[in-house]
Amino acid sequence: MQRFINYLNVFLFITGIQVLFFSEAYSLNPNMKYSIQYDTIYINGDINIDNRDSLIISPGTVMMFTGYFSINVSGKIIAAGTPTDSIVFTVADTTGFSNINIGAGGWNGIRFEDTPAQNDSSLFSYCRFEYGKATGDSANCFGGVIRMVRYHSVRISNSSFVNNYAYLRGGAIHAYKSNPVIEHSVFEDNFAGNDTPDVFGYGGGVSYYASNPTIKFCTFRNNSSTGFGGGLVFDYSNPEILNCVFTENFSGLGGAIGFLRSVTNRTIANLLIYNNASEFFGGGIAISDSDPKFNNLTIVNNQSSMGGGYYCNNGATPDIYNSIIWGNNSGNAGGYLGSQVWIWDIISTPGFYNCNVQYGTEQFGGSTFIGVYENNIDGDPLFSDPAIKDFKLTMDSPCINTGTSDTTGLFIPAFDFAMMPRINHGVIDMGAYEYYGPFPGVIPGDADCDGVVNILDIITIANHIIGLNPEPFCFENADLNFDASIDLLDLICTTSIILQ
Repeated sequence: MQRFINYLNVFLFITGIQVLFFSEAYSLNPNMKYSIQYDTIYINGDINIDNRDSLIISPGTVMMFTGYFSINVSGKIIAAGTPTDSIVFTVADTTGFSNINIGAGGWNGIRFEDTPAQNDSSLFSYCRFEYGKATGDSANCFGGVIRMVRYHSVRISNSSFVNNYAYLRGGAIHAYKSNPVIEHSVFEDNFAGNDTPDVFGYGGGVSYYASNPTIKFCTFRNNSSTGFGGGLVFDYSNPEILNCVFTENFSGLGGAIGFLRSVTNRTIANLLIYNNASEFFGGGIAISDSDPKFNNLTIVNNQSSMGGGYYCNNGATPDIYNSIIWGNNSGNAGGYLGSQVWIWDIISTPGFYNCNVQYGTEQFGGSTFIGVYENNIDGDPLFSDPAIKDFKLTMDSPCINTGTSDTTGLFIPAFDFAMMPRINHGVIDMGAYEYYGPFPGVIPGDADCDGVVNILDIITIANHIIGLNPEPFCFENADLNFDASIDLLDLICTTSIILQ
């Protein structure tokens, strides 16, 4: 190996191109740290990172697999790119990738299986993963790019998973009894499934089994599975999901997200779920024998044969708060029945609290609804421009200030989908976005509520800023930059109004 690298370095000196070959199967030496700083690494066999070893991949590196090989991690791997110089994991020849029964056209992913818990976290940031493939015997059918088994210390951020495949679960990622953290990443065009009768794919993007993952600020687009969960599926799992987008995903059940046999007590909030579809049930979300609690979801324009937006089965007991379920469609010959919500069995008792549900309970499909339905409305949400996928609320929306007045115990985050303070003007809104804009009857700058804007309003705002608590005080009039606080910027804006 040393002779080969020395020879290669001469070649690099002449050409200026940095290339490294791992020939055949290769194991890193024990207790070593390896730092790779080549432009392209051709991988011609499995790489094994032993316990207490580290593999560090530099920004700009292309990890080029020449065949169906894997990186098996018992130690630690750090692949930290930059916004302008990412790290790419790909395959040299994609011929045969569409053949789901063989490994041709793909590489066999990164495998964390029983990696010692005491090892430091493995990190992937600013990486692109493509053409990962999990097929063959049963052990190799999970996680097209990353498979984690009983290992918690994996962090993924600012990365993309595009066009990956798994025969059974997790087109891009599968986690079993593992608690990874995934943030600011994109999952697109991944697929889980096969052509075997009664053997279905779960989690076109990501699959979790008996895991407690964290997923924040991610986008799931055009992923699919043949069974459950086009974008995400949770089985016996307890996830935290914040500020994610799900669009154009597809599955048999749960076009965007599927929950199976899961008991949850963590935050699931600020999700945009639109334009997803399922063949049978739950174009947006499908829930079976699970009890997730949702806050501030916008579930719109999804499609399914039954339950275009929301589906419950097998004793499901989810609760959904401060959310919008609107404009979804079912295959009921264009009718309204079951277009938004479908409840398969009488032992499923979902709860709806302060939500905007199109057509109300009268058009719930399936079994008789015996769950809780409190303080809900049925009115056009008046989105800003749904044609361009702008689901922010406009001034006259009935979803403004009509959420739950008491949010205690609801695991509601302090921010909305746009990272603005979640509660504005005193009461939480429905949907992923909190409304920040003018209100009817608001007089910008009239802080003392007397109907005119003058020097007295400047004095009132200044007194409020220094804590004198002037009365009366019209917060909506004084908050001129709609940031849910009164500060020097509002004082400057008021002064500008007076000087105009």
